[in-house]
Amino acid sequence: MRISWDLERYHGIKISQACVYHVLRRHGLNRLPRNAKRRAVLTKRYAKQIPGHHVQVDVKFLSLKTPNGKRYRGG
Repeated sequence: MRISWDLERYHGIKISQACVYHVLRRHGLNRLPRNAKRRAVLTKRYAKQIPGHHVQVDVKFLSLKTPNGKRYRGG
């Protein structure tokens, strides 16, 4: 199923899942080895004691001008 999806998505070749299976079987690649392990999605979760440990804040200084064209100093 994934091979037919990838062929259609990346190469524009539309082929049925059964056809992919028959081609693989013809070349002796229809089964995975018995010792092949399933891939597990591993998620590493962790908690930090300091709140906002991975937060980055950028500061942008603006120079504001009054309608006269003078620099505005907040106040």
